[in-house]
Amino acid sequence: MAFNERGMNASQVTPKGAVEFLIRFYRQGVDPNNNRYNLWVLCQGVKLFCAKLKMQLYTMNLRKMNSRPIGVSSKSALKLFGNSTRSGWGFLMQGLRGIFFSFSVRTGIARLNSFFNRDKLIILCFHSISQKDEHRFWPGVFISKEKVTQLLDYLQSSHFNVISLQDAERYLNGEAQFKYPVVITFDDGWRSSVTDLLPMFLAHSFPVTIYVTTYYCDHEIPVVNVLVQYWLWLKPTGGFDVAFDGTTHRFSGDRSSIVKTIELFLKGLVDEQKNEFLLALADSLGVSDEAIKSKRFHNATYEELAKAMLSPLVDIQLHTHTHQLPTDNKSIKKEIQTNRDRMLETLSPSNPLVHFCYPSGIWSPEHLPELESIGIKTATTLDEGINAKTEHPLKLKRNLVMDNRTLDHFVVTISGVLDALRRLTGKASTR
Repeated sequence: MAFNERGMNASQVTPKGAVEFLIRFYRQGVDPNNNRYNLWVLCQGVKLFCAKLKMQLYTMNLRKMNSRPIGVSSKSALKLFGNSTRSGWGFLMQGLRGIFFSFSVRTGIARLNSFFNRDKLIILCFHSISQKDEHRFWPGVFISKEKVTQLLDYLQSSHFNVISLQDAERYLNGEAQFKYPVVITFDDGWRSSVTDLLPMFLAHSFPVTIYVTTYYCDHEIPVVNVLVQYWLWLKPTGGFDVAFDGTTHRFSGDRSSIVKTIELFLKGLVDEQKNEFLLALADSLGVSDEAIKSKRFHNATYEELAKAMLSPLVDIQLHTHTHQLPTDNKSIKKEIQTNRDRMLETLSPSNPLVHFCYPSGIWSPEHLPELESIGIKTATTLDEGINAKTEHPLKLKRNLVMDNRTLDHFVVTISGVLDALRRLTGKASTR
């Protein structure tokens, strides 16, 4: 058995260990002549695993409480480690999801489901690659090299067919036919996505579309809100003083409030002053200014984008100028037209700039008529799922690739298993 009297082995907390336990439990109690009884046996195995896992998590939390640093109260320890019931339940649900993903892949459910969805379009969303520890700071945006390698190796050896966004448009219009089509997109135009992430995809001959926000290409400064959040993640604080331009400035509050206040303060400064302030901020927080000097939080320059576009596999498309989509029609048109004009002036792209990505995936049906009026042919969201040929081309679903998601999670996602679950539970998007 996978358990001993004192609790659960660390190896059995993994999805693989859990699935092996359930299979062994099932085989020990199975009756080849009674399917109803066999289902009951499997349910009992799941219940036993959940009970054992919950007890082990409770024990782990008690150990954390008892091993708290000297001078830290029990109340503070709860804040540090979380309430045992709440954190245990969250960990339990994460473990159960991992078990489900692993079970779906190992039993062939994912592969079978993929066959039924072979005519549906899958769009993947990447942002950037981690140079140091960014994937731990924000796993939904920065992904480790090891994770990227794992996913690319899977796509290369799998039955999926990576195609360009232009081919995907033709596919949705009925002008081309593909089986298991997958499109790869990068959001924002982060520098490291162009200089480090992109070459990994090109080495596999995978076409990539980069949705570029042009404001930070025009202003070669770090993406301020992300950089400041990163520093506050490194050195959490409720307040600090920054000596800048002969004046001491006080910033306080929660992380979100501090970031917004700093962004507002910087609006009145030119780029050189903004960089000087950020260096002063790093000094005040006691963090290294290496993140600025290495340009880990910069967008790519136009020169770097132009170099990437020398490959016929690389396409650039629209993502607004300032990474925001207003609600009124005049401002929407201005954001996208400025974005388009800046790329036409500086990059001379070979493909028409008619494909759009909603900033942060935020969109509403009211956006569609205005996008159509300015010649947008496709638009991608961050609503997760796969796309039937009947999907509206201006509300295409995409699947966000995250560093803290397993390969099994990735396989189950692009096979359409999660789409089936959303339909069964009534959580499928209806917009």
